[in-house]
Amino acid sequence: MPTHNPIRIGTLNSILRSVANHKVYHGNRSSKQDDAAEPADLRIPGRGARGLGDRQLVVEGLGGQLRLHGPDRPGLFAATVGLLSLHGQDVRAARARSTEGGGVLDEFVIEPVIRTPDWAQFRADLERVLGGRLALEARLAERAGRHRPRPTAAVLAEPLVLIDNEQSSRATVLEVRAPDGIGVLYRISRVLADMHLDIRHAKVSTIGHEVIDTFYVVDIDGSKVLDAAVLDEIRMAMLFALHQVWVTPPAS
Repeated sequence: MPTHNPIRIGTLNSILRSVANHKVYHGNRSSKQDDAAEPADLRIPGRGARGLGDRQLVVEGLGGQLRLHGPDRPGLFAATVGLLSLHGQDVRAARARSTEGGGVLDEFVIEPVIRTPDWAQFRADLERVLGGRLALEARLAERAGRHRPRPTAAVLAEPLVLIDNEQSSRATVLEVRAPDGIGVLYRISRVLADMHLDIRHAKVSTIGHEVIDTFYVVDIDGSKVLDAAVLDEIRMAMLFALHQVWVTPPAS
């Protein structure tokens, strides 16, 4: 498995433009971005419970790009990608990196599925998700039931989870391949959070009808996951999450 070097937002855009030329985007979605949009510098106060004091998570959105940097929080990556899906955005590529002092730098290149991003509303909703005031998974399930897309391939590939402890000297590498769909990246990243895995690096890409995501993760002690039984549990949890079918909740 090749080693992935960190990619900046500008490089990601170049990759995506190349990818679009080879017709790996879904259907006929437009890849145009609103270059005239004003950037939003949206700050969410850090949670004192994690010793963050006045440190803030900065959410910067501009057209089809999103960058988060600041103190890390449990489930932050999952909350972000899930909320992007809920807001009708398709994550085409992403990079997640840990920084010194317990910080995080996450970068996303997105493509609107329903509408262009409203970053002010996204910031408000992200604060609600992180504060436990928005039922993200239930809302994603509801949206998936309303907008279930038709398969773009004659036969959808079965989800595949590959685990490699040889590629990196400091992290366990997980590669996940699965058919694309609403909330798939959220399910993957939610499993990592539930299994108490910290994402040190991540590369997320969508090629045609398939997502190919690579995560460099460590356990709660900051070490590689070497226990074979735990690795089996991670694989089982991931495959279970990817095989789940969300059903629209019944009307009350």
